[in-house]
Amino acid sequence: MVQRRIVVIHPVPEVADRLARLAQKFGPALTAADPEAALLLFAEGGVSAAVVDAAFAASPSLRALVRPPAGVLLVGPDEEGLLKAADAWPPGVDVEVCRSGPGEPRDLCFLRALGRVVEHARLKTEAAELRRSLNLQEAKVRDVLGEISEIKDLLNTGFIREVEKRLAIEARFVGAQKERLRLEAILRKIYGADDVSSLLDIVPDIRDLVQAESVTVYIVEENDVIGRYLKPLVWDNAFLAHSDFSKYIAPLEAQDFAAAVARYGHDVSAANLTFDRRLSKRYTSFMRTPPRSLVGVPIMHGAKVIGVLEAVNKTEAGRPRPEGFTPGDQQTLRGLSDHMAIAMAKLNLIQYDALTGLLRPEPFFDKVLQKVNALSKRRREEGSMALVMGDVDWFKAFNDRNGHEAGNRLLRELAHVLKLSIREEDLICRYGGEEFLFFLKGVKSVDEASLLTERIRKNVEDHYFELQEFQPRGNLTMSFGVTVYPRGEGDAAGPLDRAGLKRLAGEADLALAEAKGKDRPELR
Repeated sequence: MVQRRIVVIHPVPEVADRLARLAQKFGPALTAADPEAALLLFAEGGVSAAVVDAAFAASPSLRALVRPPAGVLLVGPDEEGLLKAADAWPPGVDVEVCRSGPGEPRDLCFLRALGRVVEHARLKTEAAELRRSLNLQEAKVRDVLGEISEIKDLLNTGFIREVEKRLAIEARFVGAQKERLRLEAILRKIYGADDVSSLLDIVPDIRDLVQAESVTVYIVEENDVIGRYLKPLVWDNAFLAHSDFSKYIAPLEAQDFAAAVARYGHDVSAANLTFDRRLSKRYTSFMRTPPRSLVGVPIMHGAKVIGVLEAVNKTEAGRPRPEGFTPGDQQTLRGLSDHMAIAMAKLNLIQYDALTGLLRPEPFFDKVLQKVNALSKRRREEGSMALVMGDVDWFKAFNDRNGHEAGNRLLRELAHVLKLSIREEDLICRYGGEEFLFFLKGVKSVDEASLLTERIRKNVEDHYFELQEFQPRGNLTMSFGVTVYPRGEGDAAGPLDRAGLKRLAGEADLALAEAKGKDRPELR
C-alpha cells in the first residue's frame, strides 16, 4: 500500500497547524512539537514525508526516524542554512528545502517542494513493491526505475500545473469571499443608518467594492423653474453643502448620463466616453479626474425613480480598466440601489430634506393644503393662517470663513432649534439653502403671526451655535417675512389651491427681502 501520511515537526503550534493544513492536499497530516514527540507517529508507520523546521534539521534522533522511501522537506527562513543541513542527511533520503518564515509564508514554494517529496516516496514504494512481487532481476529493476523516473518528471510537471491551477481557483474563491464580506458590511451600514449622513457613509465602501475612482448619489427633486431634476447629495466622493448644488444639478430632460438613468429608469453603462454626447459639462468641468468609464443605476421606490447611484472610472490593480465596469459591477450597484431605496423610504427622504430632516417644499405644501382645506367654510372664515419665510443672516460669510461642512452642521442644528420653536399644529420646511418656510395655523392677524415669529427669532439668537462668535453680531441671527391669509375681514376665505399657496409663499419671500434690505436682523 502506498504511504501517504505526512508528519509536520515544528516548535510553533500555529505554524505547525498552518503547514499541516497545506500538507493535507497530499494526505493526512499530523503535527509534533519536536522529534521526540514525533517518535510515536513514525512508529505507527505509513509516513511518506516529514516536514521539519530548520531547528531540528541536524537532530540525530530525527535522522534515525526517517527511513526511505520517506522523504524530508526542511523549512526555515535561512536558505543557505537549509541547503547545508540538507547535504548532511544520508544519501538515500530525498531532501527538499523551502525558505519560509512568519513574514513570508511562500505557500506555493512549500506545496511544490512537498509534492516532489511525496511523489518520490510513492514512486520508490511502487518500485520496491514491483521488485518484491515480480522478483525482477537487478537489470530489469533498473530499467523499470528509469521508466518510472521519466514518468516522474512528467508527473511533476503536470502536478505543479495542477497545484497552480488549484491555487488560482482558491485565490478567486478567497476574493469572492472577501467581496461578500464587504457587501454584507455595506448592507449592515445601510440598514443601521438612522439619518442621511450615516446612510451616505457607505459611499467610500461602494467605491472600493466596485473599484471605482468616484461615486455619486443623487435624489430627484422638483421646482417650478426647472421642473424635475437630480440633486447630488454626494458628488465625486464629496458631501455637498447647499451652495454647491446649483452647478452639479441635472434636469431630467437634459442630455446627461445620470439624467438618462432617472428619466428612463434603466441602467446606463459606458466604457468609452470620448464621443458620448451624454458626457455633460457637469462631468467634464467639475470632476477631479476626467471621466473615462461610467455606470449608473436608478434608485427606485416602487415604480418611481427617487434617485441615482453612479460610479465613475473603473480601475483594476490601481490602473484604469479600458473595458470599463463589468456586468458584475452593474449587478452589484443595482442590488445596493434596491437596499438604499428601502433605507431612504425608512428615513422618509421622499418627503424630508436630506441635510436637516425637515419637510421638503412640495410635501410641505401638500400638508398645508390638507390642513387648510380640511376646515369647514365657517371655520376658514373665522380663522386665518400665516406663512413666514425665514433666512439666516450672513450665511455665505459663515460658509466662506468656516467651510461648507461647518455650514452643514450649523443648518442641521438650526433645524432642530426651529422645530422646537413652533407649536405642535404648525409646520416647517427647508425651502432652499438657508431659507425656511413656516406655516402658522389659526393666527388672527399679522400682529399675532409676528409675535409667534418673534419667539422663533429669539430662540435662535439665544441658542449657542459653534463658531457664531465670528458673525457680525457675535451670534447667529435670522430675518423673517410674514404674510397672512385671508388678509382682512373683507377677503374671501375659499378653498386654497397649490398655486395660491405658492403665491403666498412668494409674498412672504418678498417681505423677507424687504426685511433683509434693512439693518439685519429684521421682521417684516
